[in-house]
Amino acid sequence: PQSQQQFGGAAASSYLYSFLKDHPIWQSLQFWSAAFAEEAAVSQDPIALMRGYLVKMRAFELRRDLLVEFVQKQCALLGLPPDQQEALLQAAEHEEQPLQQQQQQQQHR
Repeated sequence: PQSQQQFGGAAASSYLYSFLKDHPIWQSLQFWSAAFAEEAAVSQDPIALMRGYLVKMRAFELRRDLLVEFVQKQCALLGLPPDQQEALLQAAEHEEQPLQQQQQQQQHR
């Protein structure tokens, strides 16, 4: 059926994103913190999880200061060592390229 083809895959995602991206919930640190806490409770790799959240938060155009605040709070809650905190803070303060470099560095350890 043609209606399923029109609303399937990437086209459907793009269509939904265009309506959802401006919803105020995406600018709420309370929302992101609650979602992260739920996943972090069962995650094997909270660092990779937080990096993934930074990518998602950027996709919803959160301001840098909110990204930094998110990272600071989550690092404190997780009790991450200073070097990991610093790497995540750098990722929060910079665009995609530094985030990708941080992921590559983590893979080489």
